[in-house]
Amino acid sequence: MLGVEKVGLDDDFFTLGGDSIIAMRLITRVRAAGFTVTPRLLFGHRTPATLATVVRPRRQAATQTATARSVSPAGPTETVLPPTPALQAARVHGMNGGRLTFASFSSPVLLRTPAGLDLATMVAGLSAVIDQHDALRGRLVRVESGGADGGPAWSLAIAPPGGVDAARLVRRLDAGDLAAGDGFAGPGGLALLAGVAAAANAELDPDRGEMIRAVWLDAGASSPGRLLLLVHHALIDGVSWPTVLDDLAAAVTASRAGERARLTAVPVPFAEWARRLDERARAADVERRLPFWQDLLARATPVRWLPGQSGPSSAVTVSLPPERAAGLLSTVPAVFGIGVDELLLAALSLAVGDRQEGDGAGGVLVAVQAHGRQEYVVEDRDLSRTVGWLAEVHPFLLERGAVDEGADGRDGDGYSDRGVDAAVARVRALMAEIPDGGTEFSMLRFLNPRTAPILAAAPTPTVYLNYVGRLGRGEQTDWSVAAEDEELFADWNADVPDPFGLSVIVRVLDGPHGPELTARWSSGPDGPPAAVVRDLAAAWTRALSALAARAARVESTPPTGAGGAVR
Repeated sequence: MLGVEKVGLDDDFFTLGGDSIIAMRLITRVRAAGFTVTPRLLFGHRTPATLATVVRPRRQAATQTATARSVSPAGPTETVLPPTPALQAARVHGMNGGRLTFASFSSPVLLRTPAGLDLATMVAGLSAVIDQHDALRGRLVRVESGGADGGPAWSLAIAPPGGVDAARLVRRLDAGDLAAGDGFAGPGGLALLAGVAAAANAELDPDRGEMIRAVWLDAGASSPGRLLLLVHHALIDGVSWPTVLDDLAAAVTASRAGERARLTAVPVPFAEWARRLDERARAADVERRLPFWQDLLARATPVRWLPGQSGPSSAVTVSLPPERAAGLLSTVPAVFGIGVDELLLAALSLAVGDRQEGDGAGGVLVAVQAHGRQEYVVEDRDLSRTVGWLAEVHPFLLERGAVDEGADGRDGDGYSDRGVDAAVARVRALMAEIPDGGTEFSMLRFLNPRTAPILAAAPTPTVYLNYVGRLGRGEQTDWSVAAEDEELFADWNADVPDPFGLSVIVRVLDGPHGPELTARWSSGPDGPPAAVVRDLAAAWTRALSALAARAARVESTPPTGAGGAVR
């Protein structure tokens, strides 16, 4: 999970490269082993020794027997859910106004499948997974009124178990000749996979309930095949995928053995989470946080990207090799007492700060992606197996630094120790005021009818930052993510119009030589021109180097006094 061979009792989870996304996976495994643990406990007890003092044995989660069922011609009765923050945010951003654009907004994965499968077994496995996770039986519902902010309402209608005919979603392609030739990773194989993915994506129509497509490339009785599984984003987020893939492997394996799939129960189905979140949004303690968010948004200053003119949309990708990325994911944030996501924000603050026009206080509003699984919403029940689009975005202010922060001179990367320390301190202090990952903002902005119109009229973020987390690519085995997945889908959805002026999507790929950090920078409407995007990306990588260099100096000579780098 962390890409290390051994973990000691006193090793810090985050120093070893853990992040909030990996934390959710770890929690799932701990609970599967029969213990009670919450994200809050893990973040407060970061070593195995301290975590062991607070976890408690619990009764093993029940299993549910899932079998494939067909849908009647008349169709089952659906349950319409209240709007959710992710769907309402998609509506507000408009996906630049197009139903057609949102129809193609999907999440794909390519799996290696065992040799010798048959179509009936594949269909039975997928059917069991769809029956297990209610969000996968959803279709999009768009109503012209009813949103908490006075606008349209986007939500899901969920069919009951057995209400989706999985046989209609799965297509088999004979790939025996391809497997016998250059294989799936060759030019012909990649071209075929790309074409299949594009064709499957074109079939999605969330308003009509066409939300899932599966294409099985059958390589025959002796060669592993591939399964392209493509789900509309309205039904799934990145944290959900490991649960879906684990369940699919278990369900197909059981079906192949002539057994019924026995999948671990889902403690909180998506529908229950959506209803609880909608109820919680109206609570008095949530409403009391409105002034905090109003103040944060009011301090934003307009961004006029130097040299001053916006340009056509552009994109640039920067990568840091393992020898540079490893420390940034472990020891560097540990020295500063922050997480990887906060380190990325501090670097962004340094990179953007010098490239704004104007003087004075204020700062740049950034939309920060978070996983959205705050268990206090459901009375601290387990959300680690809840599948759906729970991820959320909340604003964060990259406050402008003081003029004298560079007074002690700049290092080779162009940033002074004082400036680096101050940027880290500002990010750390503000993040401490957002203890729930921004869920309260999502409730106030999209679900509470009293506060939503107020926040809808406030300034909106200019920049979007999404730290996807670490993606492992270990040994290729049956049901692992296929080696071709990264090349095929690294820029998937890149053609979806960007609702932000500048978007930064950061991911880490764990390879045989260590973690490689990649960031894709892209501009949208009113964003910076191509030259400025390149300059900002370069400045961000320099800022990361400056943070690493400062951390090395802090380790040897810790600073003292307020405003120092160490918490």
